[in-house]
Amino acid sequence: MELFLFWGFFMKLLRFISLLLIIIGALNWGLWGFFQMDLVQIIFNSDTGFWPRAVYSIIGIAGIYGISFFFNPYVYGYSKAKHSGTSDKE
Repeated sequence: MELFLFWGFFMKLLRFISLLLIIIGALNWGLWGFFQMDLVQIIFNSDTGFWPRAVYSIIGIAGIYGISFFFNPYVYGYSKAKHSGTSDKE
């Protein structure tokens, strides 16, 4: 039972971190589009070093994981219980 509680917490944390990284990546693209300002390049004073590439890679992985949000019925507030008259607790 404790393993399932831990796994649920872990997945919620993973989704939160992924969403946060996706938002950071989107803001960075917005800054680039409007002002041609790369926030990662400014923070690390380079765009070809190890750390900027690591940040871009991690944000890219978060974006790939974020695709799975489209296939999760609870992300949109839709579940079978709401439409079938049954409860999720059953």
